[in-house]
Amino acid sequence: NWQVLRAKANLKIGSVNALGEAQGITQALMRENSSDAEAITLAGRSLYLKDDKPRVGKSDYDRSEMYFRQALSLDPDNTQARTWLRTMKKLERARNEANDFFKRGRYSDAVTGYSEAVEIDPTNKVTNAKLLGNRATARMKTKEFDLAREDCDLALKLDPTYTKAKRTRAKATGEGGDWEQAVKDLKALNEENPGDNELARELRNAEIELKKSKRKDYYKILG
Repeated sequence: NWQVLRAKANLKIGSVNALGEAQGITQALMRENSSDAEAITLAGRSLYLKDDKPRVGKSDYDRSEMYFRQALSLDPDNTQARTWLRTMKKLERARNEANDFFKRGRYSDAVTGYSEAVEIDPTNKVTNAKLLGNRATARMKTKEFDLAREDCDLALKLDPTYTKAKRTRAKATGEGGDWEQAVKDLKALNEENPGDNELARELRNAEIELKKSKRKDYYKILG
Protein backbone atom coordinates (compact mmCIF):
# COMPACT_ATOMS: atom_id res chain seq x y z
CA ASN A 1 0.00 0.00 0.00
CA TRP A 2 1.58 3.31 -1.13
CA GLN A 3 -0.16 5.17 1.71
CA VAL A 4 1.54 2.93 4.28
CA LEU A 5 4.89 3.63 2.58
CA ARG A 6 4.16 7.38 2.68
CA ALA A 7 3.29 7.19 6.37
CA LYS A 8 6.53 5.27 7.09
CA ALA A 9 8.58 7.81 5.10
CA ASN A 10 7.08 10.66 7.14
CA LEU A 11 7.77 8.82 10.40
CA LYS A 12 11.39 8.45 9.30
CA ILE A 13 11.69 12.19 8.64
CA GLY A 14 10.36 12.71 12.18
CA SER A 15 9.79 16.50 12.02
CA VAL A 16 6.63 17.98 13.57
CA ASN A 17 5.09 18.58 10.10
CA ALA A 18 6.00 15.10 8.83
CA LEU A 19 4.48 13.49 11.93
CA GLY A 20 1.27 15.46 11.40
CA GLU A 21 1.20 14.17 7.81
CA ALA A 22 1.75 10.57 9.00
CA GLN A 23 -1.06 10.98 11.51
CA GLY A 24 -3.46 12.13 8.80
CA ILE A 25 -2.58 9.16 6.55
CA THR A 26 -2.98 6.58 9.33
CA GLN A 27 -6.30 8.04 10.46
CA ALA A 28 -7.59 7.75 6.85
CA LEU A 29 -6.39 4.12 6.65
CA MET A 30 -8.10 3.30 9.95
CA ARG A 31 -11.37 4.83 8.71
CA GLU A 32 -11.18 2.51 5.69
CA ASN A 33 -10.44 -0.54 7.87
CA SER A 34 -10.73 -0.23 11.65
CA SER A 35 -9.04 -3.65 12.08
CA ASP A 36 -5.89 -2.77 10.12
CA ALA A 37 -3.23 -3.64 12.74
CA GLU A 38 -0.38 -2.16 10.67
CA ALA A 39 -2.16 1.21 10.26
CA ILE A 40 -3.04 1.21 13.98
CA THR A 41 0.62 0.52 14.88
CA LEU A 42 1.75 3.37 12.60
CA ALA A 43 -0.85 5.67 14.20
CA GLY A 44 0.61 4.73 17.60
CA ARG A 45 4.12 5.49 16.39
CA SER A 46 3.15 8.89 14.96
CA LEU A 47 1.67 9.91 18.32
CA TYR A 48 4.63 8.51 20.27
CA LEU A 49 7.06 10.48 18.09
CA LYS A 50 4.93 13.67 18.20
CA ASP A 51 4.92 13.60 22.02
CA ASP A 52 2.39 16.39 22.63
CA LYS A 53 0.72 16.99 26.00
CA PRO A 54 -2.45 19.06 25.57
CA ARG A 55 -3.78 20.91 28.61
CA VAL A 56 -7.03 19.00 28.31
CA GLY A 57 -7.46 15.35 27.39
CA LYS A 58 -5.02 12.49 26.92
CA SER A 59 -1.35 12.97 26.10
CA ASP A 60 0.07 11.57 22.86
CA TYR A 61 1.83 8.86 24.90
CA ASP A 62 -1.49 7.75 26.44
CA ARG A 63 -3.18 7.63 23.03
CA SER A 64 -0.16 5.90 21.51
CA GLU A 65 -0.23 3.16 24.15
CA MET A 66 -3.92 2.64 23.45
CA TYR A 67 -3.17 2.13 19.72
CA PHE A 68 -0.24 -0.23 20.34
CA ARG A 69 -2.37 -2.37 22.68
CA GLN A 70 -5.25 -2.35 20.17
CA ALA A 71 -2.87 -3.53 17.41
CA LEU A 72 -1.59 -6.33 19.68
CA SER A 73 -5.12 -7.45 20.52
CA LEU A 74 -5.85 -7.73 16.77
CA ASP A 75 -2.48 -9.33 15.99
CA PRO A 76 -0.63 -10.78 19.03
CA ASP A 77 2.42 -11.51 16.83
CA ASN A 78 2.80 -7.85 15.85
CA THR A 79 6.47 -7.40 16.84
CA GLN A 80 6.50 -3.74 15.72
CA ALA A 81 3.69 -2.78 18.11
CA ARG A 82 5.29 -4.76 20.96
CA THR A 83 8.76 -3.26 20.38
CA TRP A 84 7.52 0.34 20.14
CA LEU A 85 5.31 -0.05 23.20
CA ARG A 86 8.27 -1.32 25.24
CA THR A 87 10.53 1.47 23.95
CA MET A 88 7.94 4.13 24.72
CA LYS A 89 7.37 2.84 28.27
CA LYS A 90 11.13 2.66 28.91
CA LEU A 91 11.61 6.22 27.65
CA GLU A 92 8.66 7.48 29.68
CA ARG A 93 10.05 5.91 32.90
CA ALA A 94 13.52 7.37 32.28
CA ARG A 95 12.14 10.85 31.55
CA ASN A 96 9.86 10.81 34.61
CA GLU A 97 12.78 9.74 36.82
CA ALA A 98 14.99 12.57 35.50
CA ASN A 99 12.12 15.08 35.91
CA ASP A 100 11.67 13.86 39.49
CA PHE A 101 15.37 14.46 40.25
CA PHE A 102 15.01 17.98 38.84
CA LYS A 103 11.90 18.74 40.92
CA ARG A 104 13.74 17.58 44.06
CA GLY A 105 16.68 19.89 43.31
CA ARG A 106 19.06 17.03 42.48
CA TYR A 107 20.31 18.73 39.32
CA SER A 108 23.45 16.63 38.69
CA ASP A 109 21.34 13.45 38.96
CA ALA A 110 18.81 15.04 36.59
CA VAL A 111 21.59 15.71 34.04
CA THR A 112 22.64 12.04 34.27
CA GLY A 113 19.01 10.91 33.98
CA TYR A 114 18.33 13.01 30.87
CA SER A 115 21.61 11.78 29.34
CA GLU A 116 20.50 8.17 29.82
CA ALA A 117 16.98 8.85 28.53
CA VAL A 118 18.23 10.50 25.32
CA GLU A 119 20.10 7.27 24.41
CA ILE A 120 16.96 5.08 24.48
CA ASP A 121 15.49 5.91 21.06
CA PRO A 122 17.68 7.90 18.64
CA THR A 123 14.79 7.98 16.10
CA ASN A 124 12.61 10.11 18.40
CA LYS A 125 13.61 13.65 17.42
CA VAL A 126 10.87 15.60 19.22
CA THR A 127 11.23 13.82 22.59
CA ASN A 128 15.03 13.86 22.43
CA ALA A 129 14.94 17.60 21.73
CA LYS A 130 12.83 18.04 24.89
CA LEU A 131 15.20 15.84 26.91
CA LEU A 132 18.18 17.90 25.74
CA GLY A 133 16.25 21.10 26.54
CA ASN A 134 15.55 19.76 30.03
CA ARG A 135 19.20 18.77 30.46
CA ALA A 136 20.17 22.33 29.48
CA THR A 137 17.80 23.70 32.15
CA ALA A 138 19.37 21.37 34.75
CA ARG A 139 22.84 22.54 33.64
CA MET A 140 21.74 26.15 34.11
CA LYS A 141 21.08 25.24 37.76
CA THR A 142 24.61 23.83 38.13
CA LYS A 143 25.99 26.93 36.33
CA GLU A 144 27.40 24.92 33.40
CA PHE A 145 26.36 27.63 30.95
CA ASP A 146 28.50 26.56 27.97
CA LEU A 147 27.24 22.96 28.20
CA ALA A 148 23.67 24.25 28.56
CA ARG A 149 24.09 26.26 25.36
CA GLU A 150 25.51 23.19 23.55
CA ASP A 151 22.48 21.14 24.67
CA CYS A 152 20.14 23.81 23.29
CA ASP A 153 21.98 23.75 19.94
CA LEU A 154 21.63 19.95 19.82
CA ALA A 155 17.93 20.21 20.69
CA LEU A 156 17.31 22.77 17.94
CA LYS A 157 19.06 20.57 15.36
CA LEU A 158 16.51 17.87 16.18
CA ASP A 159 13.51 20.22 16.39
CA PRO A 160 14.05 23.74 14.97
CA THR A 161 10.55 24.77 16.18
CA TYR A 162 11.44 24.19 19.86
CA THR A 163 11.03 27.70 21.35
CA LYS A 164 11.90 26.68 24.92
CA ALA A 165 15.40 25.64 23.80
CA LYS A 166 15.87 29.04 22.10
CA ARG A 167 14.91 30.79 25.36
CA THR A 168 17.21 28.63 27.48
CA ARG A 169 20.05 29.18 24.99
CA ALA A 170 19.60 32.95 25.27
CA LYS A 171 19.68 32.72 29.08
CA ALA A 172 22.79 30.49 28.97
CA THR A 173 24.48 32.94 26.58
CA GLY A 174 23.78 35.82 28.97
CA GLU A 175 24.73 33.98 32.15
CA GLY A 176 27.88 32.83 30.36
CA GLY A 177 28.90 36.48 29.99
CA ASP A 178 27.48 37.65 26.64
CA TRP A 179 24.37 39.65 27.54
CA GLU A 180 24.58 41.58 24.27
CA GLN A 181 23.97 38.40 22.23
CA ALA A 182 21.35 37.23 24.75
CA VAL A 183 19.38 40.47 24.25
CA LYS A 184 19.59 40.07 20.44
CA ASP A 185 18.33 36.47 20.66
CA LEU A 186 15.48 37.37 23.02
CA LYS A 187 14.45 40.34 20.85
CA ALA A 188 14.19 38.02 17.83
CA LEU A 189 12.14 35.55 19.88
CA ASN A 190 9.94 38.34 21.20
CA GLU A 191 9.13 39.39 17.63
CA GLU A 192 8.18 35.78 16.78
CA ASN A 193 5.96 35.52 19.91
CA PRO A 194 4.48 39.00 20.47
CA GLY A 195 1.84 37.93 23.03
CA ASP A 196 4.24 36.09 25.36
CA ASN A 197 4.43 38.15 28.57
CA GLU A 198 6.97 35.82 30.20
CA LEU A 199 9.31 36.24 27.22
CA ALA A 200 8.90 40.04 27.35
CA ARG A 201 9.87 39.91 31.05
CA GLU A 202 12.95 37.79 30.25
CA LEU A 203 13.97 40.35 27.60
CA ARG A 204 13.63 43.23 30.08
CA ASN A 205 15.75 41.33 32.63
CA ALA A 206 18.41 40.62 29.99
CA GLU A 207 18.49 44.32 29.03
CA ILE A 208 19.04 45.23 32.71
CA GLU A 209 21.86 42.66 32.96
CA LEU A 210 23.44 44.08 29.78
CA LYS A 211 23.42 47.60 31.30
CA LYS A 212 24.99 46.22 34.50
CA SER A 213 27.71 44.40 32.54
CA LYS A 214 28.52 47.57 30.56
CA ARG A 215 28.77 49.51 33.82
CA LYS A 216 31.22 46.91 35.17
CA ASP A 217 33.30 47.17 31.98
CA TYR A 218 33.30 50.98 32.31
CA TYR A 219 34.60 50.80 35.89
CA LYS A 220 37.29 48.32 34.78
CA ILE A 221 38.49 50.87 32.18
CA LEU A 222 38.57 53.57 34.89
CA GLY A 223 40.57 51.19 37.12
